[in-house]
Amino acid sequence: MSTRVRDGASLRHMRLLAMLGFIDLHGQDPVEVVEIQAYMLRTFGLKFLTTVDYLRECQLAGMVKVTEKGWIVTQRYRTTLMT
Repeated sequence: MSTRVRDGASLRHMRLLAMLGFIDLHGQDPVEVVEIQAYMLRTFGLKFLTTVDYLRECQLAGMVKVTEKGWIVTQRYRTTLMT
């Protein structure tokens, strides 16, 4: 049994940053949703629908946007990394 306890918000925050970082690694090359879902499944065991929910929330927050070819991070996301 682990003695390290994480609250749900911290765990979610870590997952969101990992997902955004994965997308950002591709630069301006869009990432298909299934690639993001596969990464989140491999890394965190998340269901595909949970990943889609994360993407929608990040899109509403202006952190990612979808193009004809897939998802990319926005300048707003990159700016938050600097603060």
